[in-house]
Amino acid sequence: MNTTRKSGNVKKILIFGIGFFEQQLIQSLMSKRKMIVVDIRRDHLENIQSSYPELEIFNGDASSMLTWKKLPLEDISHIIIALRDEDIVVEACRIARSVYDMQIPIIHIAYTDRLNEEIQEFGVTTLHPIDLGIKAVTGIIEKNVAWPLNIGKRQGEIVEVNVLKNSHLVGRKLKYLRPSTWNIAFCYRGDKNLIPTGDFELKVGDKVIIVGEPKILKGVIDTLTKGEPQFPLQFGSYISVPLCSQSPRLLEEAAYLFRLTHAMKLSVLPVIGKTPKDIEKHVQSMNLAYETGYTIASVKEAATQSEPGLIMIPKKRKFGGLNLFYRFVFKRAKHPFILTAGNKEYDHVYIGLNSDSPSFALETGIEMAKLLNIPFTAVYVTLPKDIRGHFETENLQLVQNMINDHELSENASIDFRILEGNPVRETVNFVNSAEGSSKIVVLSYSLNDKISYLKPHVQYMIAGRLKCSSLMLPTEDVNEQI
Repeated sequence: MNTTRKSGNVKKILIFGIGFFEQQLIQSLMSKRKMIVVDIRRDHLENIQSSYPELEIFNGDASSMLTWKKLPLEDISHIIIALRDEDIVVEACRIARSVYDMQIPIIHIAYTDRLNEEIQEFGVTTLHPIDLGIKAVTGIIEKNVAWPLNIGKRQGEIVEVNVLKNSHLVGRKLKYLRPSTWNIAFCYRGDKNLIPTGDFELKVGDKVIIVGEPKILKGVIDTLTKGEPQFPLQFGSYISVPLCSQSPRLLEEAAYLFRLTHAMKLSVLPVIGKTPKDIEKHVQSMNLAYETGYTIASVKEAATQSEPGLIMIPKKRKFGGLNLFYRFVFKRAKHPFILTAGNKEYDHVYIGLNSDSPSFALETGIEMAKLLNIPFTAVYVTLPKDIRGHFETENLQLVQNMINDHELSENASIDFRILEGNPVRETVNFVNSAEGSSKIVVLSYSLNDKISYLKPHVQYMIAGRLKCSSLMLPTEDVNEQI
């Protein structure tokens, strides 16, 4: 039963704890590697050694220094800890790293997530056999999706997906998708290996490696394989609402979006000195599933919050010029925000295409309309034909080509209106005079554009003069228009 401590050149795998999974692991590796098994249960050790006589066994406690002193530690290449007792697992990791300074891989076979953070300081790799099995089975059943089993954190943050023809993202440039919580890291296209850049376009049959937040990737997978709209998950999972005097109407609009879109969390942000005393009662009376976020110094600082997703910002009936509040919001926004007019629902989505990235606005507006099950209209304003120059003519053609491409990929016509005149005045008049009382306008704009009297900011001025809500999509470093 007892073994002597011998030093040799053959490196061995040290396993603490022996169960069904570990027995199968031993069976798989025994012909390739030498192994040592430590278990406090003598009968289990005797049973496993009867099947594998060449296996070295030690009867002992993984958290006991007496046990560790008996082991040929200089011959160990890997440590596998397959114990259910959490305290013993932590102590075994501590002894290996802190007492014996063993800088070798330690693998924890876990059946819960309770120890993930506690043993992270020891540089331990945690494997969940049940999760691995589920992912392997799912990968077989869902032929277009596969999760890697031996790289990363193995928490679903990396996945391989086949892009199918019914995905509406086919033919779209990566820089216009504007993913903030996921990205396409690599693409296999036929016999080519591609590293995606901003100009990368998805094609049918592409096999892509996507990385990001595990909860977000499920929605991305559905978009790439089924073509299902996932708004607002391309920006994040939160809808955040600052608690202020306008909160009741902000919350009603946020609750409507929360119910009908793929947002996962509704977060309320207390504002120092601005949160009414009775607002919590109002929130509770709405029967909303929400969580309280961190406290912010002012309502406008909600735009700079780090939680990815949508931010609800109260909208005055009309603003313009150099209004300091809205200028701050427009210039400092880290994520898309909705300037809310207090709608309990929307009856129409209008998409303004006068920007440096009209495709981004169009993609987002179409997804939003689909999920809310309401019609949408795309609007572009150009100069009258008799004074239209080469630049305006070229831009109009680019926008028309973009609309045609979307119609082909969606296999459906788009209500597209071309107006002539000033883009601010014509867009505002068209939307404000249209039928329906609960509209929303989708506008994209560049954070690099200045807001000044000398150079009017088109999207800022449109949003300020609209009577309805507007979804603002801030962008950066856009060099092409379509």
